[in-house]
Amino acid sequence: MTARTDQCAELRAATERLAKSPDEQAAYLSSLGVGDLADELGLEFDDFYQSVQHWITDTNVSKELAAVDGALSDLSSHQDLWSTASLRTAPEWQVIRDLAARALELTWTVREDLAAP
Repeated sequence: MTARTDQCAELRAATERLAKSPDEQAAYLSSLGVGDLADELGLEFDDFYQSVQHWITDTNVSKELAAVDGALSDLSSHQDLWSTASLRTAPEWQVIRDLAARALELTWTVREDLAAP
């Protein structure tokens, strides 16, 4: 695997975590030892998205991932939404889960496009 392919796989994994149920997301955060800090989900996505977004050649995939990124950015000014309790109750997090799920549907079908130069 190339570094580019590895980064695309990490982006996919971060997107999968965003699409998981609130309980699964909270369990993941607990396994990292970050406690109630749900911002780790967004930080992981952002790290890899920023690294590989310019390699994405499929317009639909690019749009869906940009929508996830935009929804996460919208949360940045709302510190109260970056908690595990908010994962379960805030409609903004359900929007992010739905957007991530849509992006994953496309990512699976264009996996090679994500790793294209």
